[in-house]
Amino acid sequence: MPAEEASNYGVFIGYLYLVNYILGTGFLGIPYVIHHGGTIAGCLTLLTISFFSCLTSIWTLETISRAQAIERTSSAQEEEVTKKLINAEDCQASYDSIEQYPNNTTNNNIISYGQMSRRKFEITELCNLFLGDKAKIVYMLVLFVYLALACWSFTTVAASTWSSNIPFGNGSSLRQCTQEDFQDRIIPEAGGCLNSYRLCAGIFAVIVLSLSCLEVTEQKIIQIIMGILRFVVVLFMCFNSVADLTSKENKQIPFSNVSHFELMDSKHDQPYTTLTYSYTNPLYYNFRAWVQAIPVFVYAQVLHQGIPILIEPVTRKQHLRTMVVAVFLTMYTLYTFLGIVISYRFGDKVSQISTLNWSDFTKPGNPTSLRVMSYLVVFFPSLDVVSVFPMVAVTLGNNIFTVLYGGDTTTVTNMRYPRLKRVSMRLIAAALPIIGGLFVESLVAVLKYAGLLGFLISYAFPIILQYYSRRQYKTAFKNLQYDRRKKPWDRSPATSKSVNDDNEELDQSDNQHEQDAVTYQPPWDTPYSTILSGRKMVHLSAVYTIAVFSLTIVGIALPTAMSHKHSNVSAISS
Repeated sequence: MPAEEASNYGVFIGYLYLVNYILGTGFLGIPYVIHHGGTIAGCLTLLTISFFSCLTSIWTLETISRAQAIERTSSAQEEEVTKKLINAEDCQASYDSIEQYPNNTTNNNIISYGQMSRRKFEITELCNLFLGDKAKIVYMLVLFVYLALACWSFTTVAASTWSSNIPFGNGSSLRQCTQEDFQDRIIPEAGGCLNSYRLCAGIFAVIVLSLSCLEVTEQKIIQIIMGILRFVVVLFMCFNSVADLTSKENKQIPFSNVSHFELMDSKHDQPYTTLTYSYTNPLYYNFRAWVQAIPVFVYAQVLHQGIPILIEPVTRKQHLRTMVVAVFLTMYTLYTFLGIVISYRFGDKVSQISTLNWSDFTKPGNPTSLRVMSYLVVFFPSLDVVSVFPMVAVTLGNNIFTVLYGGDTTTVTNMRYPRLKRVSMRLIAAALPIIGGLFVESLVAVLKYAGLLGFLISYAFPIILQYYSRRQYKTAFKNLQYDRRKKPWDRSPATSKSVNDDNEELDQSDNQHEQDAVTYQPPWDTPYSTILSGRKMVHLSAVYTIAVFSLTIVGIALPTAMSHKHSNVSAISS
């Protein structure tokens, strides 16, 4: 059966897809953790995490490029054997036909071998190629648990938001939920609120499961709309907070002398005042709050598992690295601006889900325009996950397909109804967390530990793949010459001698062509490599990952260990 015709999109649309994928619900807690952990400490930590997340995302591009280069080189070697079996006259025609196809880079240097095509390598396939079958299974298990819990949280966010804000009335069968219905409970008590919650979860399921049946490119319209809406909502939150901060002559926002993390563990019962270390002094620092902020920052910058499906339809793949860098620069700028202005505006009353701080502005008495935008802000997390859920389901379903059938989901030609099988796997994988969301609404404790899997997906596996793919890539071309004079951005094709009727000269031409065509030049061995692609940076990233992972473990254990102690707050006077 022939492969399905693939559609594509440009660089800007690809940029919006990446923004939609990364700008999920993770950013909602950034103002909260920046306020309680410290402004400067939080911003510097976010900068460091953003840098390494961007770096490992680029390494994922490099690994995909190396996989394509190795695959193309193997195909080229098979063609060389075929050419020696035909006469010289036909051989000239064979060379001419080869050069007509841009994907066949027989006459190009090694960098051109790594130019990406529509051939898509899922991360599971990369693990199988460079690390082996066991690593592929381990990654698939980690990815399944991580994405299933993400989809579970998406379901609870949408259902709880809709059931709390849609006016269901106050009947016995259906009732509008309140915050008390969800507080300290796994699921609302049986009755009107629970029925409303499950009804909203069912509506959410119908929407996202329908969208999950579509390929990524078929979701283009909704992803463009949601990408623009994301920027509108986030920028409104930022500039509305800036306007509020600059318009007040006398700030009367309630603040506290001690952080929320201290109040949880001590017997303080002091009233809120107008003084706060984190507001008056950006050098304020709280170690416990800071280490608990690290997984929030990491979760807000996880993109890696979605890279294969999102970059595959991009037409101008020479701009992929620039596109990824632009996404992380955008995210860091938005996250930092959002975290600072919202934490300064609301102080100790900043919510763990920052959009909830606009709930009071939806009430009568406020200007109509402010009420409309505030409703949009409050509903934004639930609208946000409607567009993220299908892409996560596609990622999970495609990786399961790759593990079971061992091939690229875009080029399968040896089976009947490949799309039906892909869609079935997506629906099964997506339905399980939705069913879980019907019975468990509170995932705080689960996600606190499951968030550790984000380190494996965004750091551990990309770093390991970068190391072993570079080593295998170098081994594959170990007999080739190193050309350190050629610049990494110079990708002009290498020249080869013309083929004549003399068989001896044909062999010499083939040998010369093989020598000229593949020139390995570290560390710029792919079109997406940089000076940061080498072994030393890989080792540094591994040390960073271990350190950050250890701090996250400390952040999880620390509140329990200090549950009955009063922590010392480090505040440096300016």
